[in-house]
Amino acid sequence: MSKLQDSEWEKLRSFVPPEEGKDSVRRRIWKSIRSDSNTPVRKNRFQWLLPFAASLFILIGGTLLLLNLNGNTVGENREEPIIQVESLPLSSDQFGWGLDNVYVEKENDRLAIYEVGEKVPVGEINEVNEGEKQEIIQTHSMFVDNELENFPYKTEMYIEHVKMEDTALRYHFFIPSNGKWYHFSIDYPKLEYADIFYLIATLKIRGTEPYIHDEPLYVTHGYDSFPFPIDLMPVTVDYDDKVYVWRNPSAEKFALYLEKIEESGWRRVQGAGKENTFENHTGIQTITVRWEDDRLIYHSVYKNQDE
Repeated sequence: MSKLQDSEWEKLRSFVPPEEGKDSVRRRIWKSIRSDSNTPVRKNRFQWLLPFAASLFILIGGTLLLLNLNGNTVGENREEPIIQVESLPLSSDQFGWGLDNVYVEKENDRLAIYEVGEKVPVGEINEVNEGEKQEIIQTHSMFVDNELENFPYKTEMYIEHVKMEDTALRYHFFIPSNGKWYHFSIDYPKLEYADIFYLIATLKIRGTEPYIHDEPLYVTHGYDSFPFPIDLMPVTVDYDDKVYVWRNPSAEKFALYLEKIEESGWRRVQGAGKENTFENHTGIQTITVRWEDDRLIYHSVYKNQDE
């Protein structure tokens, strides 16, 4: 989407969450290299059993066929076939969402997520088991651990502080799937916050019915506490000023949004109607929100920027 100016990008790359342990955070930054791991298929070491097994199979198969012809059913007592235990390969048509500018391509055992017109992936999708999920969480610098409420699927979200050349944060979303997890990892600012969340909020997984929430959804961007509607599309975004297209705006939705901001701990200090200014609990930051037609416009001011 929109590219950050060099000065703003340097601010972003050098940012560390204002929580405890700033120095330890810097030391814990990992540059992890993803590598594909293929488990070799174990060969049968008991070749001498094959003729016997084949004969036994024919005998049992013939018996079951005779029972079936006589009206007896034996399928109910059958164990689940192995194919339901093993993971099936992911396919590019398995996932869909409401973003027209983002698509997936099959690459080996993963799905790469691309933004239209870009050659470098903005993220990827793969399937992991519980052990692999815990390894991802425990071996990366995760600072946010949330369960997203009222999203189409039960979703656990983690934010990794990456601090690489083209990536500041990496979002990890885990969605349960038949005893395993779909793992979505998406890089910011390769994809803007609003696009990341809209992708997850409009996600559809083939064969799994999504939950549809009738009321507005809100999320915070990065480490901030200020809430944003889920249905935003970036127009221009920089450090202090942001302009988004607001999908399907209304006066009722805007009133609910202002209430949500105050419920999140931000105090309204000025304004009414379509322009309002809020201050955070420390008094250091103010954000002005203005609604114009189908646009939401934000202006942020920090009172102590020399720290």
